[in-house]
Amino acid sequence: MGSLEHPRSRLFRVPLHGGQEAEIALTGPYRLGSESGVTPGAVRNGLLAAALGSARWYNPPGIFDLGTGKSVRIPLDYTGDFWRMSWTPDGKIMGEAFGWNSTLWKFTPEGR
Repeated sequence: MGSLEHPRSRLFRVPLHGGQEAEIALTGPYRLGSESGVTPGAVRNGLLAAALGSARWYNPPGIFDLGTGKSVRIPLDYTGDFWRMSWTPDGKIMGEAFGWNSTLWKFTPEGR
């Protein structure tokens, strides 16, 4: 009977001219978002810009150091679901995001 592995995205380093692939161990506090994928331009100077996996219902933006496996969340002042992130030529990060806004209403019967 086979074992079940918890679903997660994994990264592998594959030599251009052949050779054995090697998994890149992500040892930081965050994991790679399962739907984020790696887009063209997402890696620059050994850093991967990608959505972070989250226990919440959205994936915040982050950076993974492919040499050390460490990760950091990119601080933002709004909540959104990120994907398709990449580095711009001037060293900034861009990506697609679906922002979230909500309002909580309380309705009470008239006369109370």
